Amino acid sequence: MKNEKGYTLLTVLLMIVLITTFGLVLANAAFNTAKQNNITEEDVQVTDLAEMGITYFETEFRTKLKVHLEDLEEERQRLREEARELGTEMNLPPINLVKESKDVISTIIESHLVDKRDDLSFHFKIGIDSVNQQGENQAIIAYTSTGCIKECNSPKKKYSITGKIVISKNPETNPVFPDEISSDMLPPHVTSCTFKKNGQLITSTDCYINPGNSDWTDDIHMNNNQTIHILGNADVNTIKFSSGAIVCVYGSLFVDSIHGNPHNRFLYALSVNPASRVNIETDPEKVYKACLPHLDFSDDNLEDNWDISLDDPIYQ
Repeated sequence: MKNEKGYTLLTVLLMIVLITTFGLVLANAAFNTAKQNNITEEDVQVTDLAEMGITYFETEFRTKLKVHLEDLEEERQRLREEARELGTEMNLPPINLVKESKDVISTIIESHLVDKRDDLSFHFKIGIDSVNQQGENQAIIAYTSTGCIKECNSPKKKYSITGKIVISKNPETNPVFPDEISSDMLPPHVTSCTFKKNGQLITSTDCYINPGNSDWTDDIHMNNNQTIHILGNADVNTIKFSSGAIVCVYGSLFVDSIHGNPHNRFLYALSVNPASRVNIETDPEKVYKACLPHLDFSDDNLEDNWDISLDDPIYQ
């Protein structure tokens, strides 16, 4: 009887030990699982925060830089136009993409609080690794977005993603020329040509002729190194040039003969009558550049002047 009681007690003790051990194992497994789940959740959270930083910085920088560069281009264009009105050309240096990029970056919040729960705060922080110029028309910005739980300076958990932004100036677009030239597009000092003698226009100052729907047919006699603008077609027997004089015809031109120094006279027209017997420059870009240097015929669609591209982020 005593032996049976001893076996029963031993069995009970053994079961208690087994249950206790098994319970501890289960508790430890549950604790480790909870801890691992918590770590995994934190990993997901800091990765999401870093990705939010990438999206935030790329969107803010791209939008602000594009507006900034377009404003800068408009200001430079205004300065050139003012210089042309004064009869000079302003040669501006290329835009310093590194400086302009840094100016924009300084306006973007580099550390951003996304959320705060209990005693934890969730941040992303943007760090600029480098801003380098590549030739005159390209710059590369390398940066890092770090997602942080608690403060990013002393984080409980963090994760970083690196990104790259490439800024490039698009090739110059072809000039856009007007369909016709009117007198108000000429330099302010150019007035209407008025002096005629014996069927010839005789002038020593810059002036313009507006023949309307007809061709200008009177011969032209130039006494100085002035410019005559003909706002239409011309059918002229003779043009007598002074040294350095220019004739600009914004239409079709026929000339039978010209007089004057053959190496120091300039004759431009947008098209030439095939029967014309003299050499006439008809390349539109050369015509407008020589005859109307104060006007800017470049494409003014500044939105297309800059390309800001994003490289795929690198997860660390």
